[in-house]
Amino acid sequence: MHAIKLCTCSTMSCTDPPTDVALQSTPASVNNGSSTTINCTGHSRPPPEFSITRRLANGKKSTSSGGTFLLQPTSREELGDNLLTCSATNSKYSTRVFSATRTILVKGGLKVENMAYAWRGTYICQSCSV
Repeated sequence: MHAIKLCTCSTMSCTDPPTDVALQSTPASVNNGSSTTINCTGHSRPPPEFSITRRLANGKKSTSSGGTFLLQPTSREELGDNLLTCSATNSKYSTRVFSATRTILVKGGLKVENMAYAWRGTYICQSCSV
């Protein structure tokens, strides 16, 4: 893919569309109840504006503006692959969207925080999350 340049070296009004758009996160998976920060990066003149769209495995999606997204899964609905898309535009290229995608796996599991001994020797979970 070739970058579009609409300036010469001698002008001060250079404009470039967003390039090198990327999503970065460590690690590539997160446990339900934990969190990870996802960063959207890219370069352009004027500076790019970012939005991050998250599509859950069940098809639901949400969008946030800015270049940082905190992924904090807390429900069963969020288990599985979460597809994140970073979109970058700038004021000179507002009709064109440059994007990158990344899949983050949300792992589930029963997190037992407090066990209590119940009637007839059976343990019950008083505050559990899945």
